[in-house]
Amino acid sequence: MEAFLSDMTDTVILKKGVVGTLACTVKNHISNVTITQEISLCRPTGPWVNVFVYFQLAEVFFLLTVCLGSYCFYKKKTCPQAQAPVSYPQLSSECLSDGEMRVSCSSEGDAPQYSWTLDRQMLRDTEDCPCYKRSTITLRNGLPGDLTCTVRNDICSATTSKTISPCP
Repeated sequence: MEAFLSDMTDTVILKKGVVGTLACTVKNHISNVTITQEISLCRPTGPWVNVFVYFQLAEVFFLLTVCLGSYCFYKKKTCPQAQAPVSYPQLSSECLSDGEMRVSCSSEGDAPQYSWTLDRQMLRDTEDCPCYKRSTITLRNGLPGDLTCTVRNDICSATTSKTISPCP
């Protein structure tokens, strides 16, 4: 064996003379990340590579140290925070002066993506504002029905519906 995991810790020890690409992959229920590093022959004073992996609530940190004799290469990478699931969407509506209705759908969570249907027909003319985690649609007068907002991200999806009537 050319490499082994040191007593189930986060250290990989390579035997002398091992060359090639070292890949460190960290996985959890939300995502996975891989870092690769080319390894060349080490001088006799330092034939090792240490890979440290540290988990913290919403972040994954990698620390890669490669010692090549008296030369050491140090690399640290902070991965983007793991995504939070979207929350149950909230609908709010208002009648506009021209008889149209503006409906907003908002949700908490990371990277929400919104979609709308009216009586199970997809609606496309939306105003999405990811910075405010909200999507808005304006319905013309005379479009009553069951309006549904679905919000999703890589973790989950949630849907809410509202029966709407034309504005007075």
